[in-house]
Amino acid sequence: VSGAPGRATGGPVSPQRPYWVGERGPELFVPTSSGSVVAPQAGGGRDVRIAISVQAGSGDAPRALAQSSRQVARAVKAALVDLD
Repeated sequence: VSGAPGRATGGPVSPQRPYWVGERGPELFVPTSSGSVVAPQAGGGRDVRIAISVQAGSGDAPRALAQSSRQVARAVKAALVDLD
């Protein structure tokens, strides 16, 4: 779409209007509601806290914890790869 504004430095977006975005190349983004695109410089450096709760019966706790920790580790690694 020629003439669509970009949001590489962040900024507001309006519904049903296309914007050029894309951390891995140009992508056309058409929001369904108004909002904003936050540039990495504006949003970077924030603390992110994630709480993970594992519930298991007393006899299953060690096995459940080991399995859950592996799943969480894989998910975190995949998320970090997606940031590159």
